[in-house]
Amino acid sequence: MINKILNIFTTSRKNLTDWDILLTLDKAQRELYQRGEISAARKAGVVFHPNDENFYLGNLQKELNTALYTGEGSTKTSFNILDDSHSTKWVVLEDGKFYDLLSSIFTVGNAIKSNGGEENIIGLVFEFFFSDKQKSQETIETTKVYLIYRYDLKAFYPFVPTGDNQGDRARPIETRLGYALKNYGLTIESRLEKWLGIWGIPF
Repeated sequence: MINKILNIFTTSRKNLTDWDILLTLDKAQRELYQRGEISAARKAGVVFHPNDENFYLGNLQKELNTALYTGEGSTKTSFNILDDSHSTKWVVLEDGKFYDLLSSIFTVGNAIKSNGGEENIIGLVFEFFFSDKQKSQETIETTKVYLIYRYDLKAFYPFVPTGDNQGDRARPIETRLGYALKNYGLTIESRLEKWLGIWGIPF
């Protein structure tokens, strides 16, 4: 049974760039939105470890103002830089247009990676609302869920926290959401032990 579940999420990642993989999320979320199964929220975030020795990270507000707000095709996506209770930092982005949000979070992540922060970046986190079709029509619930992209895996996986304590998560919903997204072309990490939770997401 475990092997069957793992095979659901197996996909080829050869010759794909991070943007190639991220771009499939735009198509998948649009198709699932039309089916009434998922809707994108306005926020996403880049989580990373601070590094006082990295000049770029030390001047991140100024650098991201340049990266996001200048040049042809800039999205004007708003952002805030926040600390959390786990000694990590977040760039939280907000945009009503999902493609612009996707483009902006890629720009931020790529800028950090390209300026000496590749070892500091933990991942990208997207916020969604998921309508669980496994329930009867009378009891369908819409659940706030997160989709995490890790550069080291070159893949996504769902995360559905049910509380503030480590380990509080809804694994059955995560599996169903992962299957739905994989079915629409998203690269989902096959090893369930790699679906590491991030508690205390600030959005």
